[in-house]
Amino acid sequence: MKKYIYFLVCTAVSLFISCKKEINSHTYDLVKTNTVLSLPIDNHTRNYPKSMFFYEDKNGIEYITFQNQERNEILLYDIATCQLKKKIKYEIEGNNGVGFMWGYYIHNLDSIFLTSRDLPEIYLTDSSGYVKNKYLYNKANDNINIDNYCSISFLYMPMILKNDNLLIARKCNRHIKPNPICASIDLKTNEVKTYPQEYPILPNTDNKYKKAGIELYFSRCYNNENFIYSFYYDEDLYIQDQTHSQLIKKKAKSSFIEKVIIPDDYGKTTMKEMCEIPNYGNILYDSYRDVYYRITYPKVEIDKQIKPLELMDFGRKRFSIMILDHNLDIIGETLFPDNTYNSTLMFVKKDGLYISDSHYLNPNFSDDVLSFRKFVLTKGE
Repeated sequence: MKKYIYFLVCTAVSLFISCKKEINSHTYDLVKTNTVLSLPIDNHTRNYPKSMFFYEDKNGIEYITFQNQERNEILLYDIATCQLKKKIKYEIEGNNGVGFMWGYYIHNLDSIFLTSRDLPEIYLTDSSGYVKNKYLYNKANDNINIDNYCSISFLYMPMILKNDNLLIARKCNRHIKPNPICASIDLKTNEVKTYPQEYPILPNTDNKYKKAGIELYFSRCYNNENFIYSFYYDEDLYIQDQTHSQLIKKKAKSSFIEKVIIPDDYGKTTMKEMCEIPNYGNILYDSYRDVYYRITYPKVEIDKQIKPLELMDFGRKRFSIMILDHNLDIIGETLFPDNTYNSTLMFVKKDGLYISDSHYLNPNFSDDVLSFRKFVLTKGE
């Protein structure tokens, strides 16, 4: 009898382990499809915008929206037709002026929030360009100074509207203590407050003469429960709950990066080296599939004739996308071909992940088009 029970226990354990192995052995990939969205753009619009977001209105109409930096405007393209549906022009000066905008968030077409390139101000506007309100956030109620924040996609950290509060990211300042990472603006009372969690101390950030260095390069997404931070020069992810009471580290190492290389904090790292060293990038949350996509940049060499600043504008030479589940456990990673896609221009839709293939070194590149290729999340066998 004892031998029989022992056999059953061993069998159950064996089955459990084999099932667990089977679950963990399933890897996911982002698979290219034939679906391409091609948006015609004019001579006054760049096809590598720094602020671009997907928006779906109350009628279910889907848009690709992006800022035309040259003309202080937001363009809305109807995804169904790939045609420009609306252009919102904002005045720079005067009673209805917003200065030079740099980033935005569309809550709805009657509530569009603009962030400023130069000032700690946020403007509430509508789709006609009319300014309905202005929020100044230069100092929090705890007397901590806050520099201007920009809701852009190049460093993906869009503002978040929750319970009449706008949650923004506060820039790092090594000269003050505490050094909080997050702040909020109460739209009803105009109260500005910071949260207790501070910037993590990253390696080799020892130049005390600088307000900040590589700490400024990070991305943040929100899953309606937690905030997830991806610092570009740290393989760990940081999870912050809604109460901002704790910041938890989570290992998330790319299979294509042996070790992150930290840029010199005294400005000795060249732009060419910045395009070649391995590090991490933006993180996006896919609410339709309850997964995260984290960009990584493996170590590369770029040709001498390549202009590093131009290459950086188009998302560098090579990147992969890590796929993480709800618990931020890695369930797959896809490496993309060199000089083909822009790693800083992508958005999530119900039917998949769309990544811009308007990379200037892509043989199919056109100045007259901003193009996106659809990828679908697929489980391996």
